[in-house]
Amino acid sequence: MAKKRKSKYAGTIPTDHQNQHLTWALIAILACSLIASASTVFICQYVLDAFQSTNACAMLLTDSGIVSDDKNLEGNLSVATQGLHMAKDFGLALVIGVVGVGLAVFVRVRRQKAS
Repeated sequence: MAKKRKSKYAGTIPTDHQNQHLTWALIAILACSLIASASTVFICQYVLDAFQSTNACAMLLTDSGIVSDDKNLEGNLSVATQGLHMAKDFGLALVIGVVGVGLAVFVRVRRQKAS
């Protein structure tokens, strides 16, 4: 039976310097996530607004949806609209989550500076 090797870092507490690097890495990841999710929401909303514009398509836009003489095109646009709504909602949820994690990191940084 082989002995378990202990990691040389097992049981060690990270130094303040290492914690600071990890905190900055987390802040960078949060910033990238926030930019990506916010741009997804913006782009999806822009496309959805373009679908509602009467100058965007040569089709009838009604309260019940898009009406065209080509049923395949009408169905594809309806599915694309639903997909954009889902992507926008997902991006918005991601924005809210990233802001929450960002606030938690901010609180942690403030507590570290206070100690």
